[in-house]
Amino acid sequence: MIGQVLQGRLGSVVTDNRKLMSWADRIAIAIAVYVAFSSAVERGIWSQLDLASWGILLSLVGIMLAFGFFGAWWLGGASRLERPDRIAFLFAGAQKSIAMGAPLAAVLFPPAMAGLVLLPALIYHLSQLVISAPLASRFNPPQPR
Repeated sequence: MIGQVLQGRLGSVVTDNRKLMSWADRIAIAIAVYVAFSSAVERGIWSQLDLASWGILLSLVGIMLAFGFFGAWWLGGASRLERPDRIAFLFAGAQKSIAMGAPLAAVLFPPAMAGLVLLPALIYHLSQLVISAPLASRFNPPQPR
C-alpha cells in the first residue's frame, strides 16, 4: 500500500534509476534467503533430513526440472513455434525464481522453518542454472569470425 501511495511521487526516481533499483531488489532477496537459510542451518537443517529424505527431495526436484524443460520444449514444438521462439519458450517455461518465495517464506514462517521450506526452491534454482548454462551455449549459433 505504501508503494502505491508513493508511486506518484517517487515513480520517476525509480524509472530514472532502473539499474540501481534492480540491484536493490536483488540484494533484498539475497538477504531474505540468507537470513532464512542461516537460521535453518544454525538450528540443524542438515540433521532434520535423513539420507532417504534427501533422495526423495532431489528426485522430486529432478522430476520438476525435467517436466519444466521437456514440457516447455514439447509445448513449443506442439505450438509450431519457430526455433528461436521455441528456445525462448524453453527457458521461459523452465526458469523459476525465488524472488517471490524467499521474502514470503521469511514473513510467513519462523526463520528456522523458512530455510527448510526454501530448500526445494534453492535446489531447483541452482539446478536450473547448472542445466541452463550448457543449454544456452548449445543453442547459441556459431558467431562468424
